[in-house]
Parts: sequence; C-alpha cells; structure tokens
Amino acid sequence: IYTDGKVGDITMRNLHARFALNDGFNFHGYAYSVRLFKVSAWECFDNGISPHGACSFSVEDGEFLHNEMAVGNDFLTETKMLRCNIGYSTQEELMFIGGKHLIEDSHIRATGPVAMRLTYSKPGPGRWRALKEVEMSGKDPNAAPLYTFRNCTVESADGKKHAIVIARNVDVVFEKCTFKDME
Repeated sequence: IYTDGKVGDITMRNLHARFALNDGFNFHGYAYSVRLFKVSAWECFDNGISPHGACSFSVEDGEFLHNEMAVGNDFLTETKMLRCNIGYSTQEELMFIGGKHLIEDSHIRATGPVAMRLTYSKPGPGRWRALKEVEMSGKDPNAAPLYTFRNCTVESADGKKHAIVIARNVDVVFEKCTFKDME
C-alpha cells in the first residue's frame, strides 16, 4: 500500500502484505487519519510499515514480522500502535526520527543489532520531498518529538543482547514496560 498527495479518513481491515519489494505499508504525502485494523506485513524488503513527512495513522492488532525493519517513521509523523506484534527484523525493529508515537500493549522481539533507534532529525534541503510533505500538513516543522511506550515487552528473540539507542534530544517515556536482554 502506497499513498501520495493529500489523502485521509481511510480505514483498512484484514489486509496482509507479504514479500513487498519496498514497504508493506508506505505512507507518503500528507496521509492523515488512517486507521488500520488486523493488518500485517511479513518479509518485506524494507519496512513493514513506514509513514513519512507528517502522516498520521493508528494500528490495532497489527503484525510486522521478518522485515528488514518492522516500523520506520520520520520527521513529524504521528502514530498509535495498540496490541501489535513487532519483530524478527534483519536490521532494526523500530526507528523513530521525529514526530509523536505511542506504542501500547505491544510485544517487540529483536533479532537485528538494534531493537529500537529513537532519535530526531529535521528534513534538510536534500530531502525536498519530505519538506514538501511537512509543508502540506501545516504542522510546525520544529515540533519536538515524543515517544511513549506503555505496557510493552521488549525482548531478545535469539538470546543475544540487542541495543536500544536513544538520542539526547528526544523525550522518551516508558510506562510499565519489561525489557529482556537489552542494553
């Protein structure tokens, strides 16, 4: 699934992406109020799900497994993921580089070197498309990121230690979370 331009108020149910050559769910442009229920992305060449620019979506009961990266978000995206099963990626399970994200009642199983990369970056002149997407949304391009994990389990799926990388310039909240074999 790929979006571009300004699209909104979309609901998808029981949609399953597998073996996509890019992302299973790839939101570009200004996609807003996208609601996903019981969706999955397995064994995609890039991300299982990936919003860009200033897109917003919610996922309930999703599965993003065995991708290069399970969940990748950037800039001013806003996501809410409830009861999701995330893991077994070859690189990273979660990568947030801006926006506001809530992961709740979810299970993250790491196999790549980095379980979670929580950082912040604004799109520069070399990212003209991302700049256009942010402009289209009307959101404040200087909005501070906030990442919240509530009642989540983050654990190694292969018995090895995996990294959680948190940049200095982001706010991260962990509420009632369990970590196993993370550093």
